[in-house]
Amino acid sequence: MKLVIHTQHRENYGAHDWDGTGECPQYWKYKGGDTYVVEGISPEKAMKIRSIETLSSLIEFSSESWEEYIVDWGLFDDCEVVTEEWDAPYILTLQEDGSYLGTKLRPVSEFSPAADRFEYYVSEIILGSQEGGRVYYLDKDGNEYNWRGEPVQKAA
Repeated sequence: MKLVIHTQHRENYGAHDWDGTGECPQYWKYKGGDTYVVEGISPEKAMKIRSIETLSSLIEFSSESWEEYIVDWGLFDDCEVVTEEWDAPYILTLQEDGSYLGTKLRPVSEFSPAADRFEYYVSEIILGSQEGGRVYYLDKDGNEYNWRGEPVQKAA
């Protein structure tokens, strides 16, 4: 089984011109959302899941200019499709330090200038950590390249 979480993003366009004094202008606009998936949930663990408090505290965010909140979640069979064909979920993996590494793998569009060199565009986020994420490309052989298309040197 897998746990699937769908979120909604909103951006406050009023915050862009705000000078920081007084109350922030409110002009919220919906901006889509993300899907987060935790795979490999055993039937025993699935029966114990009543809420997603830990993950919601790591995923949900709110500021004067941006917010992301959970709109739906549930348990699904491993074979069930949980996103639209054009979308890709973040696959969450629990790390030793208790954070979650989220990896989103998107095929490079045939219309992209990078299509002749790269197969995937990868976004990584770290939930529950002060570290930021990273973005990179993968070629057909699995080699990594930064956003400029330069090879990424693997740590020894």
